[in-house]
Amino acid sequence: MFVNSTNTSHAFVPHDIVNFYAEQYDIGVATVLPYGYMEPNTRYFFDVKLCSRLNFCAYRTHKVEVSELPLPQVYVKGLPYVTLSRTDSLRLAAFPAVANCDGATLSTTSFVELYSPSYTWSVYDVNNITAPYLEIVEAQKYSSAMFLAPYTLSGEKTYKVVVTLHVSLSTTTSISLSTVYLIVNKAPVVPLLSPATYTVVPFRQSVVINASKSFDMDVSDHNNGIEASGHLLYNWTCTSLEISSLGVGCNELFGVEDQSPNHTAIEVISNSSFTGALYLIKLTLSNTVDSRTATASVEVFIDPDCCSTWDVPPVNMVNTQGQIDVAAT
Repeated sequence: MFVNSTNTSHAFVPHDIVNFYAEQYDIGVATVLPYGYMEPNTRYFFDVKLCSRLNFCAYRTHKVEVSELPLPQVYVKGLPYVTLSRTDSLRLAAFPAVANCDGATLSTTSFVELYSPSYTWSVYDVNNITAPYLEIVEAQKYSSAMFLAPYTLSGEKTYKVVVTLHVSLSTTTSISLSTVYLIVNKAPVVPLLSPATYTVVPFRQSVVINASKSFDMDVSDHNNGIEASGHLLYNWTCTSLEISSLGVGCNELFGVEDQSPNHTAIEVISNSSFTGALYLIKLTLSNTVDSRTATASVEVFIDPDCCSTWDVPPVNMVNTQGQIDVAAT
């Protein structure tokens, strides 16, 4: 190995480096040059010659430039892998790690004045890294943050976020990289029922179970209810929870199985004999494009009392000092 160097004030041959590698270097093992072997503000040229036993040789030259200032390394706070939904917002913050040789850290103002830093955030789809999905540049700042609003990234994809710190060192520019991977999942479909959880159907009357407000949260404009519900499939089922001796099953009472899968509502009709039963109406909402599904259910009680009426005095006619008569027929 031959080592040469240039310095702004003088030229010298650092024999200590040659001697160190002559004693310590081992083929196939990374050999770290200890601190103190190189001088600041100096450019080193390493000429390496490697020969086989058959006297076939190969040459390689490598240049190392030693800065007078410590080289900052950029890092991103948090874990290197982040899992989020398409509906989530995301904020990533990058900071420089830099300290003087004596261990003292630089203030934010001193760092900006000495290095003139700039940050570049690049977001790549891991399946297409030829061009960034988006890119953000911030200059003359100690630290940098990238904010992604909800629905910025597509679901069921993995993205590679690379932040690059550029710093100026006299006549050269140094860069440092840090990488974070984003695993973006699709948002769920959301079934909404009205009535929501429980309702009572009087005898010989009906109630409509309405799911028209259901939506796909993965669609950014789901609040307008148009695109968010255009690819949804509605599947209704009925289960008998409690049935009296005069009650009937789901098929006869509701006819749920005859409902079309694209119906956003069904009508529950109490037109049979005395029922006195509790039923569970369940909606399975699914997206026709992918496999996302979700369920919601409502309990429906069929009032068995067909004939009784209550004769209760109006509230504004009640004498609080007297006796209230309530009659049932």
